[in-house]
Amino acid sequence: MLRARMAGVMRATLRPASWPIAVKMTLAMMATALLPMMITAYYNLEKTQEHVAAVELRNLEQLAQSTAGRIAQLLGDSRNLADYVGTDDDFVAYLQKPTTGGTQEILRKLQGLVKANPDIQFTMVMNTNGDAVVATDPNVMGKNFKFREYFKTAMEGRPFMTGIIVGAVAGAAGVFYSRPVLDPQGKVIGAVVMRIKADPIGRILANTKVGNERLPFLIDEDDPGRLLENAEEESAMEALLRENLSPVEQQAIWLRCFERLPVEEVTRILGLTNTSGARSVLQSAREKLRRAIERRAGGERRA
Repeated sequence: MLRARMAGVMRATLRPASWPIAVKMTLAMMATALLPMMITAYYNLEKTQEHVAAVELRNLEQLAQSTAGRIAQLLGDSRNLADYVGTDDDFVAYLQKPTTGGTQEILRKLQGLVKANPDIQFTMVMNTNGDAVVATDPNVMGKNFKFREYFKTAMEGRPFMTGIIVGAVAGAAGVFYSRPVLDPQGKVIGAVVMRIKADPIGRILANTKVGNERLPFLIDEDDPGRLLENAEEESAMEALLRENLSPVEQQAIWLRCFERLPVEEVTRILGLTNTSGARSVLQSAREKLRRAIERRAGGERRA
């Protein structure tokens, strides 16, 4: 008897037409009262989400502008320092008449500048032949960089700043800034070049990072598709080159892959005297990098 009664109740529930009029009226009144509230709540939710997104976008824009301003100030300060050095009477007099004693005096001045400004990796004075006649980095001293864009532009009487690049000698990321040195008659007699470390720029960007939800990076203005700076990836690439390649291989990879110089020109710049020149060095470097990348990928998969 109970089972039959329960079955009847279930059948009546599934047929709204058989519901009592009181139940129908109650449900209708509830729907009439709740439906406008639900529509209003949905509308308010949509507007709230749009407002939050707009606020977050404005905050990101302000953060990007602030970060760009800090980086611009960093580079501007280093550029002003290079301008000061390029117009200093001692540097002008030295390039007009280089001497051994003058070289040591200029080197002491440059070392003092680098010591006072930790953002500078090294600085050098170049003659019109492209030789680094004075440099705070011993590995740079005496080398020829006439093929570099920053030297060519300085010889035309104009200052020049690169993007963030990995130097062939230093093997670390940084920004080069060059300024021509002029004699009293306005003739170009050399250039002052500074290399600003990329680390301070990376730290500025890292301060804006929030997990994987907000990742900062820089874009080269000459190539909008080129990623210039992601602090973690940049450090990983530098480590990969330093840990697996010899200094000569690092320079060869840079000159060939980034400077786009012909193999013969790379051979000449590096002073290679072997039969195959830079070709064998490049092949060895690429094979080492391939194996290193494979080892790293295998380690990540196991992790």
